[in-house]
Amino acid sequence: MAKSTHGLNDKQLVFCETYLNNGRNASQAYRTAYSADLPEASINSNASRLLRHDKVQGYIVKTQMDKLAVTER
Repeated sequence: MAKSTHGLNDKQLVFCETYLNNGRNASQAYRTAYSADLPEASINSNASRLLRHDKVQGYIVKTQMDKLAVTER
């Protein structure tokens, strides 16, 4: 998997974008990004773990701050 300019791989980037655009539903974002057909407990656990990943967190926070800055203008 290729790394993006944010240090995220393709699936992590899809997870972040989906998470930010779906009402912040991490489990659904994980299913979308990873095409996961796992038990619900595994999906929830993996989504939670991904949200704690430093680069994922950084991307989400930066994107939210950028959107807030645009809104304030």
